[in-house]
Amino acid sequence: MIKSIKKRDGRIVLYDESKIAAAILKAMEAAGEGDATDAARVANDVQTELERLPEDMPPQIEQVQDTVEHALMKNGFENAAKKFILYRAKRTNIREANTTLMKTIDEITNVDARMSDMKRDNANIDGNTSMGSMLQIGAAGAKNYNAAHLLTEEQSKAYQEGDIHIHDFDFYSLTTTCTQIDIIKLFKSGFSTGHGVIREPQNITVMRLWQQLRFSPIRMTSMAARVSQTLTMVLQKESQRLLRSYTKSALQKLWKMHWNQKMNLM
Repeated sequence: MIKSIKKRDGRIVLYDESKIAAAILKAMEAAGEGDATDAARVANDVQTELERLPEDMPPQIEQVQDTVEHALMKNGFENAAKKFILYRAKRTNIREANTTLMKTIDEITNVDARMSDMKRDNANIDGNTSMGSMLQIGAAGAKNYNAAHLLTEEQSKAYQEGDIHIHDFDFYSLTTTCTQIDIIKLFKSGFSTGHGVIREPQNITVMRLWQQLRFSPIRMTSMAARVSQTLTMVLQKESQRLLRSYTKSALQKLWKMHWNQKMNLM
């Protein structure tokens, strides 16, 4: 009779068939097939299969999960088996992300900023100070959560491998702009930094191209010419508008000066 299993961290713990049955039932409920009785029967099959292993070698958790998959398919619950496989894959991704997070925190804590690109990625933070390190640790945790829970598997993989860059990704779950201003208010009213005011955009073409550059997979070279041409066109139009505005203002001032002088002579 199986008495214990080996956890991923090497610990030996008591085997609990009720936990196996609960995991199987969750997979069945997600697939819309089977019930608690079916889950108990499959769990019993899992235990029977595991008892064939040598008694002095407790099965590892991965062996137990493999056996659950086989037992589900053997009993005709293919959809539940698929749900269980997907759940395992998701948990694996989360564990790997947590491992990466621990390595990130270790680097932030122990490596000098002059030797760490990670600690210099935000020019607004001194990574060698206690507060700077705490802010970076918080940002690393937020990025880890966002990649694991808010992106699709394909998006997360592209982000982790550097195929795409998401600006201010630590704020991804909180705001849609790096200025941290509601996008509708930004378009309607512009924004103020406290040291100056940026008016609302009169043309969204440049902003749209900029978003494409920021959030699309490596298309910088092919779009550079388009962006340059668009910027040139918009700047020319803006310059002409400013020139007309300035000329009109200057003429108004000259006319006012001329009128005042004429009135003084009378």
